[in-house]
Amino acid sequence: MTRNGAFAAGGLATVALAGVLIARAVAPTVAVEGYLLALGAITLLALARAARTAAPRAPSTLLLAPPQGRGGPHRPRDLERFEREVYLSAGDGFYLHHRLRPILREIAAAQLAGRRGIDLDRDESARAALGEEAWAFLRADRREPQRWERGLSPRELARIVDAIEAV
Repeated sequence: MTRNGAFAAGGLATVALAGVLIARAVAPTVAVEGYLLALGAITLLALARAARTAAPRAPSTLLLAPPQGRGGPHRPRDLERFEREVYLSAGDGFYLHHRLRPILREIAAAQLAGRRGIDLDRDESARAALGEEAWAFLRADRREPQRWERGLSPRELARIVDAIEAV
């Protein structure tokens, strides 16, 4: 909005205020409050436009970023989702039990079945193959944590993942 445009909009708001006051369409205090609100909005718009024209234009970070699908590394959505699950599970045991644990159970079951022919839920040898810490976390009858109970620390989670990978 140019300076002349701001003055014109302010003048129009003043004429509208006068019309509302003469017609007694609303209480005078409401009309004045609306008028002041309109003047404030006009002033903010004029200041924002002035700042935008005065500041040198830097290229947008969106324009500088490599386009999706062409060039640059691409991160799979499943990896990003899994990272989010790990992050959220660190602070919330309930979330860990219901979101991350089923994923790790699925991976462990596939590792045990594929490499050793062991069923995670039926064979006692799964306990020996995984180790006590991983088995305690992955076993089917694990106690469900209370709401807001602490999740696993990154070190504890790393040990469980290492045990699954070692199968």
